[in-house]
Amino acid sequence: QLCGEWRESVDACSRALDYQQRHRLLATSADLLEIVARQCVELSRWTSAAQLYGAAASWQSEHDKVAWYPIYSRFRLDDVARRQLGEPAWLEAYDSGRALAPDEGTRLAGEQLTELSSHLEVSSARLSLRETEVLRLVAAGFTDLEIAEQLVLSPRTIHAHLRSIYRKMG
Repeated sequence: QLCGEWRESVDACSRALDYQQRHRLLATSADLLEIVARQCVELSRWTSAAQLYGAAASWQSEHDKVAWYPIYSRFRLDDVARRQLGEPAWLEAYDSGRALAPDEGTRLAGEQLTELSSHLEVSSARLSLRETEVLRLVAAGFTDLEIAEQLVLSPRTIHAHLRSIYRKMG
């Protein structure tokens, strides 16, 4: 992950989460939640990152007084997510993450890994960040006009992005 190998990182976290769930390994739960939170920050999923950081903090305070990989704390990006969300939204998401039961935190991490994996598949088509945003909104069922309003762009710009997406994705 720190080398920018996102596909490998997401795949490794998915395998670790699956292994952890199958074998009920609890000691490394907080570390894994923090790693997934960091991936969420890197891909601008601020609210999910805050929730996962909150879930990890809750797990550490209850079950894991010493993280397995204390050096990892140097690579936390919770301050980035906090700045992006703003203090009130950060606290709300972080507190909702702290309130999650361990299984709910693991489920949230799994959902985020699935979303991150699909994001990486789309980005492998070499779409720009804006094209990826437009494509996600189209997939969510928004009209071109609604997308333009939501992204504060003109409908003609949305059409140009869609032409580029169709060309790149064949």
